[in-house]
Amino acid sequence: EKEHSDILSKCLLIDNFFSEHYAEQITLAQLADKLHFSKTHTNRILKKYIGMSFIEKLTQTRLQEAKKLLISDEMSINQIAERCGYTTLRGFELFFVKQTNMLPTEYRRMQHG
Repeated sequence: EKEHSDILSKCLLIDNFFSEHYAEQITLAQLADKLHFSKTHTNRILKKYIGMSFIEKLTQTRLQEAKKLLISDEMSINQIAERCGYTTLRGFELFFVKQTNMLPTEYRRMQHG
């Protein structure tokens, strides 16, 4: 029972870490420090309880945020790229196409029908 609540609290810490820092150049080592685990153990926890690696979780978090921001028209695609941790628009576009098979502009247009 105690182990279950410990795992749950670590999973919440992991989710919060990604929510708060997805736009930064974060590393597995930083997350491990926050959890007070080794990098190996942190990776194991991610795979077992979150179901993905550090990079997969970071990618998913950035993609969800990008999609949310693209749906609203308040920011330019360049601003969204920056907000999601990309230093260049090109890098953001390549990431987005790889994840969705469409450019951010196409995704935005599709959402607005």
